[in-house]
Amino acid sequence: MDGKTMKAIRLFHGYSQPEFSKLLGVAEGTIAAIETNRRNVGERVKFKLSQQFELTDELLTAIDRYKKFY
Repeated sequence: MDGKTMKAIRLFHGYSQPEFSKLLGVAEGTIAAIETNRRNVGERVKFKLSQQFELTDELLTAIDRYKKFY
């Protein structure tokens, strides 16, 4: 998962960066850094996203593969 995917998930669910950071238990700056690809999405953040939004590894892999075509 990259920052664009995480941002798309956040926007789809209607969260601001501050709201999203509280939901995931990370600093606002972390969300901003991930969304601008200055920081990688860590395993802890991926795990929290998966739990909160019921995202499977298969779905995230499919999204990453799909993005390569566009």
